[in-house]
Amino acid sequence: MRKKAFVLAFLVLACLARSFAASDIVYVTYNGSDANACSRTSPCKTITHALTAVNAGGQVSIVGSGTYDNFTVTKAVTVNAEPGVVATLDVPANGNGVTISAGATDRVVIRGLNVNGHGSGLGITVNSAGEVSVENCVSRNFFHALNFVPSAAASLTVKGGIYEATDTSIFVCCAAGGTAANTVIDRVTIKDGGYAGINVDGTLVTVTNSSLSGPSSGASAGVFAIHGKAVIENDVISNYTYGVDVTSTAYLSANTISGNSYGVIAAGSTFTRGDNTIEGNSSANVSGTMTPFSGQ
Repeated sequence: MRKKAFVLAFLVLACLARSFAASDIVYVTYNGSDANACSRTSPCKTITHALTAVNAGGQVSIVGSGTYDNFTVTKAVTVNAEPGVVATLDVPANGNGVTISAGATDRVVIRGLNVNGHGSGLGITVNSAGEVSVENCVSRNFFHALNFVPSAAASLTVKGGIYEATDTSIFVCCAAGGTAANTVIDRVTIKDGGYAGINVDGTLVTVTNSSLSGPSSGASAGVFAIHGKAVIENDVISNYTYGVDVTSTAYLSANTISGNSYGVIAAGSTFTRGDNTIEGNSSANVSGTMTPFSGQ
């Protein structure tokens, strides 16, 4: 009898240990509990706790619309709001919404989050990782809506979403320090940016199929190519002091650059495929020299 009781107790403990062990996918909802097992039927409450319960390379899946905690990622992981879920991070003044401080070979994916600030702080900031993908997120009302300043070489992909900031909407830095490697920005909407819509200070930054609309005041640039190389293709850029400001190297193709004070400031090595629409800028359409190039 004692033996049977011991075996039964052992099995119960084993099941409990298994239920609380790290998993490849864990689930979060705003009205869950961090005392739960983080399963779909028993979800946890905070993203921070879910990150401790998920295996490296796994996924934190947000299954309920609501307001969630600000969090820090320290390993390879995907944080994903499921389709139809509105997952909001309400970030206090001077705070950061999502902080990524992962390993040099870690891949981090942030998908479908709404990150709301109060005119300061950083919406999504990357301190370290091997590769980061930010997909269909909204980051508004920050000093930098998306801040990519890795401490060692890393790459960034931004797919879709809206980025709005008081200083720079997407801040990529710094090629001069040899840290920001390739950055791909595609199909995003950029709003405001008292300094720049997109700050290009990386080895190679590609901006395609995107809409950039500035604050119409201050010495702001839609794309400020300060260091490294920028490829700017099929974008609409308007309402800035400088639509595109090049002090390094940039290649422009099939863009519409209109309604700015200056369309393009070609102070660096600026190349054009000759198919851009650069018209209707109040002070000058092009200041400097743009060198034609053709596809191979």
